Amino acid sequence: MATTLADRLKAVPLFASLPRKQLNKLIDVGWIGTFKEGKVLCAEGRGGDDFFVILDGEAQATRGTRKLRTLKAGDYFGEIALLDNAHRTATVTALGPLRCFMLARSDFKAALYEEDIAVKLLATMASRLRAAEELGSD
Repeated sequence: MATTLADRLKAVPLFASLPRKQLNKLIDVGWIGTFKEGKVLCAEGRGGDDFFVILDGEAQATRGTRKLRTLKAGDYFGEIALLDNAHRTATVTALGPLRCFMLARSDFKAALYEEDIAVKLLATMASRLRAAEELGSD
């Protein structure tokens, strides 16, 4: 069975609690971007407001001169950029031809209100925060 874009979004913890209708709304406001080898998708220390899910190809995540990991189809990055204006914590560079689903913060925020996505995301964030606090209390 082929993995759909909705399935890939569902694998992102931020979107895990969203029903298919709301995932499809996010897909509707996003787009597919294609990048050539060497293209920097986001740069450490710089602002950014796009979220990416890799559909095809590979990218390298680095912090300073240190390689963090190779990102492949199904991997994602930039989900926190949808929620705040903080600077990127890593640089991500295409290792070859790359195709990604992309979602901009402005489109994401508009969808939050149209489809009542905000309530589900707040519940997810609260659950993740609670789990992190429980881990820290050991």
